[in-house]
Amino acid sequence: MGSRHVSGSPPELSLVPDTTGYQPEDPLIVQWADGVKWVVPDWTVARLESVMAKSSGSKPARPKLWESEHTVTHHEVHIAQRCDRSLLLSVFEQTRQIAQIRVIDFAAPDTDMAKFTSPPVALATDDPCVQAALRFIVPFAKAYCNGELPTPAELKNKIGEAKKDRRAAAKPAKRQRLSTKTAPQQPGLAEKPAIVIEDSPAKHDSKPDTQVQGQGAPRRAAMAAAPSAVPEVIQLLLLLQREAFKVCYYYY
Repeated sequence: MGSRHVSGSPPELSLVPDTTGYQPEDPLIVQWADGVKWVVPDWTVARLESVMAKSSGSKPARPKLWESEHTVTHHEVHIAQRCDRSLLLSVFEQTRQIAQIRVIDFAAPDTDMAKFTSPPVALATDDPCVQAALRFIVPFAKAYCNGELPTPAELKNKIGEAKKDRRAAAKPAKRQRLSTKTAPQQPGLAEKPAIVIEDSPAKHDSKPDTQVQGQGAPRRAAMAAAPSAVPEVIQLLLLLQREAFKVCYYYY
């Protein structure tokens, strides 16, 4: 309830808010006996129902999105939103939850994720994410009611398998979307040609010097007979070094 204070008169309490027909995320509106209505800042219908439930010790009523009856036990089975660590769509058998899915898992790529608040609040029953999650879970709830899934454990297992299949089917589509995205090419930049490196032709005309003697002669002969992959500059240096050794050898 709200209160207003008019100058010269005591504070006046509003009537008890009537939330019938309002969605949980709608702003809270209070009314006085004279018909004046005010919007209460930072308050929603869901917040009011939560406070009233805590004060009365009971849980707020959950709108049933789907309901049926079990063919064997004749228990009522229904689906409703439930606020936990995240917003859930739960299957209830009477008052006991027997299965659940996260509503956020059924959000489309263009969904405004700001509505998935923390702590979560219930969304409108016609919200696209709620309806997508409902279309997914209703067939399993029907199978449980008609006995095709005899136990709650089998109901949970079937829902879990379907969720895995759904995620696996979504991965190729995601990879295809990513593959179609190409990096934009900057204007004025031409594609650079590939650089091709060719080996120089083999040269086998250099022969080892057999006249040079001493400790370094075998090493120099092996270096002179190196494979053709050695660059020409190194081969030239080896040739000059060999000639210098010849001069020194004959001089002395």
